[in-house]
Amino acid sequence: MIDLTSFQTYLSINVGQKTALNYLKMMQSFFRQYTEFNQENVNKYLASKIDVWCPAMHNLFFACVKKYCLFTKSIIELPKVKRVERKARPYIQEVNINEIIDKLPVLFNDYQKVKCVFKLLFLSGMRPKELYTLKRKNVLLDECKIILENTKTHTSRTIFLTPEINQDILNFFNREPEGNNAFNLKETSIQYYCQRIADNFNIKITPYMLRHSFSHAFLKRTNNNLVALSKMLGHTSIKTTQIYSDIDEKELQDIYNKAFTKRRGK
Repeated sequence: MIDLTSFQTYLSINVGQKTALNYLKMMQSFFRQYTEFNQENVNKYLASKIDVWCPAMHNLFFACVKKYCLFTKSIIELPKVKRVERKARPYIQEVNINEIIDKLPVLFNDYQKVKCVFKLLFLSGMRPKELYTLKRKNVLLDECKIILENTKTHTSRTIFLTPEINQDILNFFNREPEGNNAFNLKETSIQYYCQRIADNFNIKITPYMLRHSFSHAFLKRTNNNLVALSKMLGHTSIKTTQIYSDIDEKELQDIYNKAFTKRRGK
């Protein structure tokens, strides 16, 4: 099989860690069947996956091939990207987030730390990985903001803090010296927190659901300001942000009732 070590190094510089791993696996799978990267073999490989892959997998392979073409300075013609129907992201209502935070002392000895992490993720929309790599030098408490560097999109962005979470972070920093990152988290810490909560309170919660929950809460409070949310989340395209503008059936019913239910005394 073709040695992809150089391509792996190239990916580590030019794309995110998860994307690099997916692209590497794609090319490894391709080269298990073919010894040459050319138009004919790419076409054959795609033909063999027509009834196997979903549209999202086809699109992943297209993106992978484009990146490999840049790496090898090759030219490969690909079909049009397949349209993938985006599903609404699961999220938790703000009132339920607050209920979870109130119950943290029951589950965790270091609940103040867990509380700080949960509130920050919910009130900022940060990606979990961004919190793992955050350093205290980038937490500007005097200005109530955080400067995120080396994000998924390889750009920096500013996260703003409410006075309440700003004070919570200050209290935690005063209590616990910095270790590998600002909040001394392991890469599995947030997932562990979520799993512990899910097991004990019979609620579905994942690290990314806090980001989705922030997005829905932000849109409600800002009259669906997608442009502002897109910048807050660090999206390169507002089309990515638009998925958060979907509303569930209960919200739709509430809107309908407010619009058409006759108020008493009117």
